[in-house]
Amino acid sequence: MSSPLLAAPIPNLFDTPSVSQTVTAYRGPHGTLTFSTKAKKPTVGKTYRARTTGSAAGLRVTFKALTSACKVNASGRVTFRKAGTCVLTASQTGTADYYPSNTAIQTITVKKEPKKRR
Repeated sequence: MSSPLLAAPIPNLFDTPSVSQTVTAYRGPHGTLTFSTKAKKPTVGKTYRARTTGSAAGLRVTFKALTSACKVNASGRVTFRKAGTCVLTASQTGTADYYPSNTAIQTITVKKEPKKRR
């Protein structure tokens, strides 16, 4: 007489079913970009270094001058060209890992060079 336990097939413990999963990676938030410096005595002909905080590590900040009272180079050096309102923006483009930053805006009133007394 045979035992019912011996007659049953023995399962293969190493034969596991395959499972497929989809993983979605989300881009991280960008920091909130703000200007961290202010021009001291913004006067025609003077310069000032614009700096920002809150940017994602390693990503370049792009500066732009929106008015003709000033100009800015890629490193953030601002030159005051004429009296009036200087409007600067700073931003960062996004990457595969980070969304683009907000656009920070700085408004500066540029004054004429004071007349020298003789």
